[in-house]
Parts: sequence; structure tokens; C-alpha cells
Amino acid sequence: MNKQKSWETQCYQIQEHDYVLGKISCAVYQGKSLKSILDQITTDLQKILQADRILIYHKPVANLDTLLSESLSSREFLSLKNILYSSWNSEEILHQLQEGKICNPSEIDSSIQTQQLQLGIKSELIVPILIHNYHLDQPSKSQLWGMLIIHQCFHRDWEPFELNFLSQIAIQVAIAIQQAQLYSQLKAIREEFQQQKIKDDLTHIANRRYFDQIIEVEWKRLERDSSALSLILCQVDGFQHYHQIYGKSAGETCLQLVAAVLLETAKRPGDLVARYDQQIFAILLPNTHLEGVVKVAENIRTRVKLLQIPHQDSLQSPYVSISLGVTSTIPTPIVDVKSLVELAHKALKEAQKDGDRVLVRADL
Repeated sequence: MNKQKSWETQCYQIQEHDYVLGKISCAVYQGKSLKSILDQITTDLQKILQADRILIYHKPVANLDTLLSESLSSREFLSLKNILYSSWNSEEILHQLQEGKICNPSEIDSSIQTQQLQLGIKSELIVPILIHNYHLDQPSKSQLWGMLIIHQCFHRDWEPFELNFLSQIAIQVAIAIQQAQLYSQLKAIREEFQQQKIKDDLTHIANRRYFDQIIEVEWKRLERDSSALSLILCQVDGFQHYHQIYGKSAGETCLQLVAAVLLETAKRPGDLVARYDQQIFAILLPNTHLEGVVKVAENIRTRVKLLQIPHQDSLQSPYVSISLGVTSTIPTPIVDVKSLVELAHKALKEAQKDGDRVLVRADL
């Protein structure tokens, strides 16, 4: 009977663990601030584990720890916000944490017990938080970013399913941190754009440099989200012919008007319109599936024709028209972002054969 009750209790706890993991995962992908996510984690963990103290520390460099979040079982339980406590700063413990192993520090270094007893800690568990510091070229080796720490004022033995749950929580913390880093990169790039350092002089939209930066960061972000990234490359049909007939000034005006249409059509906060080349424009659409990007492309094609910019001797129309190459994919680690751009190029080249059309290539 006791075994049956124990099994039922464990099943219930596992269900609770899955619920908490789902809540945290949802908060991460909703783009909530890192601080709010960490506070939610410590609060939820304290309740579900019935722990006396839950802490999340950041360890940017050796011998420097920053307490980011703390949750206590009661107001009577001592807060460590203003107390220097770091049972993990021994070479052996740090090595195990860097290897991704959950540690009971007193089992590794008995000298820690004195400090634990002074703070009323009878049981302590340290869960490592490992992340990759992503750069635009390639991810680096995993590093110990910080620790998730559980304190009890009584001796506690941990079940394997509980340790697995804590490891999953640490993974969610790492995802939240990496998302925050990527959003920070995007913010920095966009701030640079606002300072006019990476804007095209003629059309006043983003230039190629800015596009190359953003697509790399968005690729990594959406790879983590398992969300779609779509790209349109487009070009005025017979632009060289148009330029020869109407002259440089008219050609520049034509490009400016087309750029204005692109900006008006792709106007969600995350969308990016850029001058990819002298005559080619790029529209990057994060979180947009193929059906959606095709609608955007067709809308652009129609609206450019509605400008009714005269184009004498055009093979497609008496007015300026545009051809668009469209592609979409869900980024993965095994595919390079350059493949997306190359596929859009191929689609654009095929679209230009007839002109005034949208051509889709989605065989990435």
C-alpha cells in the first residue's frame, strides 16, 4: 500500500514538474525580461520543491558571484542578498559544475559544513547553468554562466526524477539567457541603424551591411525558437533599360519609390527592408511562414504597378513592374543562412525571365 502511495505521489510530482517547465518555457519564448523569468523560476521552484531557499547566481569571472534572484519559504528564513556565501568556489566543485554535474558541496569539501550550519543549511544542491556565448561566426565552447542553488534546513535526499527536473530547469535558464543575449545584439544593431551609420544614402532604408548583420542574428534566434524565417529578393524589371531611357535622376527616383512601397508593405516591427545591391532589394520577414511571405510579395508586386511609373518599351508592362524571388525555412544548425539567400537569388533570377511575377523556391 505504501509503495502504491509512493508511486502515485511521484507521478503527481512529475506532472507538477512538467507544468512548471511548460510555464517557464512559455515565459522564455514570450520574450519576457530575464529578471522576470529568473524570479518566476525561483518562486515556482521554491513552492513545488518545498525548499527553504532557492537562489540563482551569475558567475561572470572567477571569485565574482552576483545574486540575481532569491525565493524564501518564509520571511523568517535568512536572505543571502547581503551575505557573502559561495560554497562552490573550490577547484573541484567548479570543475564538476563546468562538466555539467549537479553537486552537493559538503560531500566534496567537508570544510563547507561549518559555514552551512551557521546559516541553518542542512542540505544544499548546486545545479550548473551552462551556456554557449554565440558570436556571428560560430558558437564557442559551453561555459559555466552561473548556478541554481537549493537550500533546506533539514537533511534531504533527492530522487533521480527530481534531479532530472532541476537539470531541465537549468536548461530553460540557459535558453532565457541566450535569448536575452540575442535580443541585446539586435537592439545594439538597431540602435546603430538609428544613428544613420548603416542606412542607404539613396533610399534611406537599411544597407547591405545592416542586412547581413540582422539575418545572421535572426537565424540563430529563430533556430532556437524553431520558427520560420522568410526572405524576398526583388528587382525592377528591365531597370538598366529604364535607366538608359530616362536617365540617372529618374532611375534614382524610381528606386526611392519602390523602396517606399516595400517599407509600407513590410511594416511589422521585426520586418526588415534593405537595399541589398544597386538594383536589388531584400525583405526579411521573421516568424513568417511561406504562405504569409507569398502574400506580402504579391502585395508588393501589385502596389509597384499601381505607382504607374511610365516605362517605355518595357516587355512586361507600360509601367514599371517588379520581379520577386521568395523563400522560407525554419533555421536549423545543419543549414547555413547563406543557403536561404542563395535560394532567394535563384528564385529571383527565374522570376526575371518572364518579369512581373512572384516565384517561390522552398527546397532548402
